Amino acid sequence: MVNDDFDNKPVLSVFGMGYVGVVSSVSFANLGHKVIGVDVNEEKLKQLTNGKPPLYEPGLIKRLNSAIKNEKIHFNSDGHKAVLQSTISIIAVGTPSDANGGLNLDYVISVASEIGSYLMEINRYHLIVLRSTVLPGSCKERIIPAIEKASGKKYGKDFGFIFNPEFLREGSAFEDFENSPLTVAGGEFDRDISIIRNLYEFCINDDNQFFAEHFEFAELLKYVNNTFHALKISFANEIGVLAKSANVDGHRLMNAFCADTKLNISSAYLRPGFAFGGSCLPKDTSALISYSKSKKIDTKLISSILESNDAHIKRIEKIIAEKKANCIGFLGISFKPGTDDVRESASLKLLENLLSHGHALKYYDTHVNENAVKSFLNQSYGYIDKIEEICSPSVKELVSLSDVIVVTDPNLVKELSPSMFADKIVIDLVRCLEDKIKPSHYYGIAW
Repeated sequence: MVNDDFDNKPVLSVFGMGYVGVVSSVSFANLGHKVIGVDVNEEKLKQLTNGKPPLYEPGLIKRLNSAIKNEKIHFNSDGHKAVLQSTISIIAVGTPSDANGGLNLDYVISVASEIGSYLMEINRYHLIVLRSTVLPGSCKERIIPAIEKASGKKYGKDFGFIFNPEFLREGSAFEDFENSPLTVAGGEFDRDISIIRNLYEFCINDDNQFFAEHFEFAELLKYVNNTFHALKISFANEIGVLAKSANVDGHRLMNAFCADTKLNISSAYLRPGFAFGGSCLPKDTSALISYSKSKKIDTKLISSILESNDAHIKRIEKIIAEKKANCIGFLGISFKPGTDDVRESASLKLLENLLSHGHALKYYDTHVNENAVKSFLNQSYGYIDKIEEICSPSVKELVSLSDVIVVTDPNLVKELSPSMFADKIVIDLVRCLEDKIKPSHYYGIAW
């Protein structure tokens, strides 16, 4: 149950009247909440009080003045009074980069500690919501301890804390606030999650999913979003320059690219897992890199793709090697489950690397021809005379002979009993055995 103080329209105090703070304050005020905007800059507060915000955002002036007229919002520098009069405090101060490019939490820690000191005078539950962008671990390791130290109170008992990342774009902030595709609440207690769910009830629907997660999930998600946006811009820019060098209109080219909503502009391929391979992706990426070099165009992003893929294979190789297995078994070595194609297969490259370092190996693949594997390995080493020495005739034999099992094809383990893996270490590259193997014997590459 949520405390009565949080039912209906709880009073909000918002600390930090920058872009996020102002948009959030005005938006909640126009939803019927009483909002107290807090900032140390008196001139900024004066402008806001007079309905003339110190920043530009389409629709802001109209919404601000409506909230002022309806007496739903006011601004002051008295954080003490604001906390005492509210049930939810929102932190929306800046998190600039430090001298080394890392994250500077000074402003957040300062405001969080300030709020904490005011909690000493409150005998009711108070929820603190952080909207500022912070790295994984920030809430649990630094911010919440700072509040506990300043207040002398206990998180989860005397006060709540939620990380609620914002996804507001300048120029469309109110549209983003009112019609966001997702709302995220990072926290440890159901009570806090329920309060946030109620707070955003106005926009949670089939098109706006609500994610109740732990702190690190919510903290990292914001960085994943922004980094992917940066990645897309850089990719489009590099493609545009390459297009121009080929006398192609880059905008028309990318319009055609975006027409494919099945693979290109979709969730396809955006799942952590094993490295890519096959007859197309490595070859064509390599060719485009070569083309850019021939045109003397520095495409750092595109040129790093194959290096990143190889690094992922080496990362997994290191994990497997650290297990010090007597025999390593591969369930699947084609580049893609359900095919017989081993061209540029990441699984076969991984097997090859381990073999070259003297590891004892076995593999099984329903569709792959032994001669194709032998041909691939002989190109590199020339010493695989009897491919049957590493090829198992069945899944069951491979599992029985191996103490470390590397799974790259989920189809090969569908009918197997979990008991077969009782004394094995399973390295799952496709996330198909997570719920069947005891955690101490299970390793997922990216989960």
